Amino acid sequence: MAAVLSTRHKNLQVVRTMWTNRDVRTSLDTAITINDPAVVVDLLGLMCLKDQWWNLDICALVLSQLQDLLFSKYENYVICGCNALRVILKNFGAIIKTNLSAGPSIGVDISREERQNKCKMCDSYLTSLRPLLDKRHSSVKIGSRFRELIILMDTLA
Repeated sequence: MAAVLSTRHKNLQVVRTMWTNRDVRTSLDTAITINDPAVVVDLLGLMCLKDQWWNLDICALVLSQLQDLLFSKYENYVICGCNALRVILKNFGAIIKTNLSAGPSIGVDISREERQNKCKMCDSYLTSLRPLLDKRHSSVKIGSRFRELIILMDTLA
């Protein structure tokens, strides 16, 4: 147990180093690369407290990891995954929906194309999560969280 905690402490120190540079994306990317779900959960727990730390890049990166968290055997991981998905759906759901339904632009608009690509990526992750949430919402302990997420996802449709 001491070895596990020591490794986790070292991993958190690495992520913290990135965090002190105010680079949330690099911190999250590092946590994912370390491949320690506990570190990702710790970082997401902090991120869910501050909406201003989120953007479409962060959303896509988090969405790529959510399936593992939402279907973990650890309830804490599932709750953290639910909270992160709730932040994404509440703060970026309308942006994703609007950008996906927007028609082509006239001329070259690189930032708009990048935003649309990020929205498409987020939408594909959300689309793949939906059937899994439908299966999981009948769980007694955390089913209400999944039902709330399903309702939020319905606003995207």
